[in-house]
Amino acid sequence: MINALDDLIDLKRIRHLVILADELNFSRAAIRASLSQTAFSRSVQSLERDLNLRLFDRTTRSVQLTAAGRQLLVRARTLLDMADHLTVEADYLATAEGGELKFGASLMVSSGVLHDVMNTLRSRSPAARLDIVVNHGQHLCQLLVDGDLEFFIANADVWANDIRFAITPLTPRPASIFCSADHPLARNKVQLTSALLLDYPWAFINLTETTENHIRHLLNLAENTALPIGLNCNDFNLLRHATLKSNYLLFTWNDWLADDLNEGVIVDLKYQLTPELPQETFYLNYAIVQVAGKTLSPIAQRAITLIQEFAQKSIPANPAS
Repeated sequence: MINALDDLIDLKRIRHLVILADELNFSRAAIRASLSQTAFSRSVQSLERDLNLRLFDRTTRSVQLTAAGRQLLVRARTLLDMADHLTVEADYLATAEGGELKFGASLMVSSGVLHDVMNTLRSRSPAARLDIVVNHGQHLCQLLVDGDLEFFIANADVWANDIRFAITPLTPRPASIFCSADHPLARNKVQLTSALLLDYPWAFINLTETTENHIRHLLNLAENTALPIGLNCNDFNLLRHATLKSNYLLFTWNDWLADDLNEGVIVDLKYQLTPELPQETFYLNYAIVQVAGKTLSPIAQRAITLIQEFAQKSIPANPAS
């Protein structure tokens, strides 16, 4: 019986029930429903027949709700309210004006392009709820596979050939080798060779095998050359403090050190490199990673469009300039 009612009860007839309960007059109720009085009366009668309940007592002079009609009216109003809310919510989702967006970002993204994306997304989708996870790529990948994220943004070199994912490359971020203004390499202002750079301990944010290989390539080092890794962590404040107070060489992207570079307390060593270490190779790749073949929500599609727009904007190689 319940399954049969699922097919027989429709929102249009439920709405007619509520309209007639409000008006208690078939003529006025039919006008509100934009129907002829005959068609409106048939709609109410068909609902009563399918429910096997008399909802209204009718005379030539009046229309009144029955006891059963009064009880069902409460449920009917609730049902219509839920349907109206569903329609509004669906419209928010379809137009990317609202809904919930869960995505991930690496530290590199969170300190750069993500700021602009969030500000613009908030203004264009004011009713949206953003749930952003900032972590390293491997953790974000697991969340994506588990269905906890719609996409994430990080260095995606390790997943380049993984058929589970659709990867959209973004404009590489400028990177360099940084040190304190009091570091011997900065004070002496000598041309830097690979040998000189390897004389000092290096600091990294979430060092991966991909990054290690990238460093070897930048410095023209053999594949098995060991790097003098002194510090590896994901805390900006700790890395900054260690760079300022020690002889660490910090390899990272430029964005988050812009203020220190402007103040002159941290120095970009890229401009002291010898010709065999070309400046133009100092970039870090990153990309948008999503599950292949999976449809993104409209708000996720809007966010990705914004990420691509901001990532393509011109980024100065030296934030201090």
